[in-house]
Amino acid sequence: HRLIRRQRQMCIRDRDYTNISGVEPTGAEHWSVVDEETADDSDYVYDGFGDAHADVYALEDPTSQPGEIQEVKVCTRSYVEVGEGEVTPRLRLGTNEIEGSGVTYSSWTLDCQTLDRPGGGSWTWTDINNLQAGAEIGASPDRKGYLSQLYVEVIYSTYPTSGSFQSTNLLEGQSVGPIWSFSYYFSSLPDGITTAKVSFSRDGTNWFNSAGTADGWDTMSAGENTIDLSSLGWEGPNFYYKMEFTSDGSATPVLEWVKVHTNYPSSGNFVSQILDT
Repeated sequence: HRLIRRQRQMCIRDRDYTNISGVEPTGAEHWSVVDEETADDSDYVYDGFGDAHADVYALEDPTSQPGEIQEVKVCTRSYVEVGEGEVTPRLRLGTNEIEGSGVTYSSWTLDCQTLDRPGGGSWTWTDINNLQAGAEIGASPDRKGYLSQLYVEVIYSTYPTSGSFQSTNLLEGQSVGPIWSFSYYFSSLPDGITTAKVSFSRDGTNWFNSAGTADGWDTMSAGENTIDLSSLGWEGPNFYYKMEFTSDGSATPVLEWVKVHTNYPSSGNFVSQILDT
């Protein structure tokens, strides 16, 4: 299963344009009054008076980049004086831009909207590194709109970074001779970001690797592989395995099947037909 996580990317500087006409305190850089983790609404940018202008800001780089991006949200905290007007979030990537829906709140309100990737296509972490975010503020001639906070929230999915499982008895109810080997098939085991290992048991409590080392493990590889178990000298109706996986969160091992290779039963009996006439 995948885990859903979130990262917040704050504004760190002005970027391609800052056209919003007003800023409080006067003379401040526009990004610096909307970059608070917790908005205090004492500093802001504003515009209106029958016109509309927009800013876009550079964002801090992601703290980590594992997993697949599910959506990107632009969050704005704004309000518009009573009358006509709105604050409209936007994203900019290269020369491509996309806008959200304009919002009109009569008091300071946080609004978050999911926007598509400017220019289309799927999001990548390189996009997030290069992304700009901003807003347009417009209001009627005798009114103003205000923006005190703006950030981007990246929602992405990751895999657990570790996991383990133990099998049931694969030979329950069977009488078999020596256990020769253990085969498996990983359809996916990305090198460098995932690992897998296996250990074996006859009672589900005491574990060994293929060399007979107690509490030992055998490292597993991608594709179809076989581990020689003949040196263990095991036979009989009991065989368990357990595996441990690790991942950096961006991928997961995918195990398709396992097989245990044994000999014919070491003992047995039969009753023949009467063959004489």
